[in-house]
Amino acid sequence: MVALSARHSLAIKPDVEWRELADETFLVRQSGPGRQIHGLIVARAAGKWPTRTILRFHVGRDTLLSMIAAGHGISLLVRDLVAPSTANVAFLPVPDEPGTTPFSAVWSPRNRDPALLNLLTLAMKMGRPRPKPDSRQSATNSAGMVQPLPVLFAADSIR
Repeated sequence: MVALSARHSLAIKPDVEWRELADETFLVRQSGPGRQIHGLIVARAAGKWPTRTILRFHVGRDTLLSMIAAGHGISLLVRDLVAPSTANVAFLPVPDEPGTTPFSAVWSPRNRDPALLNLLTLAMKMGRPRPKPDSRQSATNSAGMVQPLPVLFAADSIR
């Protein structure tokens, strides 16, 4: 999804293509997913058009959305994390985006942080189920003792 000011000329459209974003100023966060978003913008523009401007800021997500609402530039966001009530910001899909962005995660089963639990719930809703390991196979150490296999969930993609 592309986030842009509700006053932006593209905001009246139902969606926007990458070529329409070639002359835009992109705003990305220095932290969080900012590096990945920067890389995605550069990769999509590579060989097609020069990337006009990508500005990085040490701000939180809400401040970045306020900057977008004020018309300072546009940014990319994960569709499922878009807040529908963000004032003066339009969120448009990018239908010519070639696909999903793969990711994986590993965590400690002892970590009960509420934010992590929310992330895991979202990842489980969005991810593809993994095949269960063959129960006839077991992991053994050098002494022949059966070792428990770690249970991990790897979400495959974010759309």
